[in-house]
Amino acid sequence: KSKSENDMETIVSGEIKRPNKNLQLGDSDSSFYERRRQMTPDVMKSKVDLLQKKADKGDLEAIVSLAACYMMGDGVEVDKEKALDFYKQAADKGSIDALYQVGVCYCYGKGTKIDKQKGFEFWLKSANLGYPRAQFAVGHVYQYGNGKNIEVDIGMAQVWYEKAAAQGHNGAIKALKNLY
Repeated sequence: KSKSENDMETIVSGEIKRPNKNLQLGDSDSSFYERRRQMTPDVMKSKVDLLQKKADKGDLEAIVSLAACYMMGDGVEVDKEKALDFYKQAADKGSIDALYQVGVCYCYGKGTKIDKQKGFEFWLKSANLGYPRAQFAVGHVYQYGNGKNIEVDIGMAQVWYEKAAAQGHNGAIKALKNLY
C-alpha cells in the first residue's frame, strides 16, 4: 500500500471514521466534528474511495460508513436514495445500526416516500436486537403514537425506554423521568 492509502485507512478505521458510536441526540463530540471540518475535499474524496473499495469486498462497517457519506454529502454529492440502498445492503448483512437507519429513512422520507409503519418495523427489528437508539425510537413511537396504526401505549413506551436507558441512552433516561 502507498503511504496515502495507509493514511486514509488510518483515518477511516481510526479516529476520523465517524462520531462516537455511543453519540446520541443532544450529545456532542466536538473533536470529531473539528477534525471533519479540517478535512479537505480531496481527503474526503479519498476516504470515500477507500470506503467504496472496502464495501465492494463486503466490509460491513465500510458499507454503513459509505451510506452515511451519501446521506450527509461527505466526500460525495448528497444522494439519499443511494444512502438508503447502502443501508439496506448493510441491514441485509446483519448491521443493527443499518436496520435503525433504514427505519429513519422510511419514517422521515430520506431517499424514499414516508412510510411510518415500515420505518417502525425496521426500528423494532433493530430494537429487538439490542440497539439502544432503536429502542429509544420504539419507545418514542409508543409514547406518542405514529398517526397511523400505532396507538399511544405508555406501558410499552416505558419498557423500551428502560431497555435503552439500561445501555446509557441519555434521551431514554430523560424520557423516563418525564413519562408520567
